[in-house]
Amino acid sequence: AVAQTVGDDARIKWPNDVLLRDRKVAGILAEARPQEGWAVLGIGVNVAIRVEDLPVELHATAATLGRDPADVEPF
Repeated sequence: AVAQTVGDDARIKWPNDVLLRDRKVAGILAEARPQEGWAVLGIGVNVAIRVEDLPVELHATAATLGRDPADVEPF
């Protein structure tokens, strides 16, 4: 969905970041305990947040899709 939204500018930085013009726009976290029969996958995408609203230490490294809050659910 990120690549469909932003085109060819989206890149994966192994192992768990999605970059947009060298800034993190999404993250993927996975944890599993196969011996216990479970796995969890978490995905976070900066869809409708302004970089200025993030903590100042993230301003130089974070990105956003720049959508309106109403666009979050369809995304």
